[in-house]
Amino acid sequence: MKHASKAPGMTGIIIILATAFLIFHTPIADAKKPFEGMKFVVSLSGSSSKIALDYIKPVVKKELGIKLQYDMTPPAQVYRKHMMEFSTKASSAQLIRSTMMFLADYAMHVEPLAPLVKKYNINLHVDDIVPQFRNLSTKWAGIWYYMPMDGDQRQMYYNRIAFEREENQIAFKKKYGYDLRPPQTFEEYADMAEFFNERDWDGDGEIEYGTAEHLKRGRFAFWAFKARFAAYGGVYFDQKMNPLINTPNGLYALKNLIRTQPYMAPGAYNFGSPEVKDAIARGNVALGLSWSSGGRVVMDPKASDMVGKVWVEMTPGGKLKDGTINRRPGVGGWFFAIPKYITDKQKEAAIKVMEIYYRPELRDRRFLEDACAEDPWAISFLQSKRFQNMWPDYPEYSKQYAKICHETLKYGMPDMQIRGTHEYMIAAEDEILAALTGKKSPEKALSDMEAAWNKITDRLGRGDQIKQWRNQLSRLSESGIRYIPFDQFVVR
Repeated sequence: MKHASKAPGMTGIIIILATAFLIFHTPIADAKKPFEGMKFVVSLSGSSSKIALDYIKPVVKKELGIKLQYDMTPPAQVYRKHMMEFSTKASSAQLIRSTMMFLADYAMHVEPLAPLVKKYNINLHVDDIVPQFRNLSTKWAGIWYYMPMDGDQRQMYYNRIAFEREENQIAFKKKYGYDLRPPQTFEEYADMAEFFNERDWDGDGEIEYGTAEHLKRGRFAFWAFKARFAAYGGVYFDQKMNPLINTPNGLYALKNLIRTQPYMAPGAYNFGSPEVKDAIARGNVALGLSWSSGGRVVMDPKASDMVGKVWVEMTPGGKLKDGTINRRPGVGGWFFAIPKYITDKQKEAAIKVMEIYYRPELRDRRFLEDACAEDPWAISFLQSKRFQNMWPDYPEYSKQYAKICHETLKYGMPDMQIRGTHEYMIAAEDEILAALTGKKSPEKALSDMEAAWNKITDRLGRGDQIKQWRNQLSRLSESGIRYIPFDQFVVR
């Protein structure tokens, strides 16, 4: 009898169904999604950071079983929010986004990454981080805490119509005695901002302005000062933690900012990053200092009237007596860290979410996507043909943008990284704005800034602050950044 070939009876069907159920519902399958059902919150700031996380959201869900949730906080309030939670040894998020300037304050509240990477055999591709970020921005006291998310860089943009128009070139040389070209120093930058301000420099019948910079409260005005201070040889403190802002370097930097301010687009005191980018992209200013994401905005037809009409260069510097230009553009950026005050299981989940986030193929997609506003920090991407040809219709601009990103990261000057950085910067900004608005003389503002910094240092503990500052100073020195006496510069 050959009944074995018959279709299975009811019992056989039940067995088949049971087997199928077991195949798809065994612990082995669940092990592939070990965090199914876990609440996982990422603390973010800015809509672009949410878009960047959305890129990996389906992969995280598929591989880990985690549905990412976002806690959005305005950038200016991130530090306060996190520190309030940390003060109670708590964190409402399992992964947090912060900036390099807060690393010293965050170090005692976030997990060292090396032990987690080793324990769970994770590859975050650390060797692919540009040295300036890897050495200056991810470690504190030799311990690795941060991974870069957005490699912010300050760059200069100028309107080619304004600079290449013959009548502008003739008029500029007649007034200032030298050729109109991209400014090499902040002195030239101020000259050109003055020249182009409230002038119809493109012949469209409308008045345009000189330059755009952000002077809004919330550290923006400090960055405008720092751009000049670093260019003219300034660093924050000496070896003994004596502030170096109330020096000839600092005075010249502040006076240059004061000189330039009247030639900025109206509303500069309310300008943050988006407003500066928009002024450049709409052709309202001949010059502008912006983060590197501005280089993408000017090439986006949806956001720019100046596609192909704006050029990018390194920020101006200070001219040394040997003729070289000391350029120290600002570098900053946003970083991921894992809070200490979460469970071990959540820490495991966090490092595995980071592993997905930093996979090169996903990372490079975000670098190429304008909406993510993730400025590149990976060596392989900076050297890639994709980055060198981001805008195929504008190959010269593409190559120039890639070149300037690379050079800015190489020579950039980071913010200070010691306990209380936020306090030092806000105290400085108060005095900078007082000088800009005429409430104080530049000399008085810098003297009061110095006193405020010393007061913060003494309150936090001068001895400990000296140790922290020397730690950063040694790393700055290794990167070629040092204090340069002002008498080594050529100024008018």
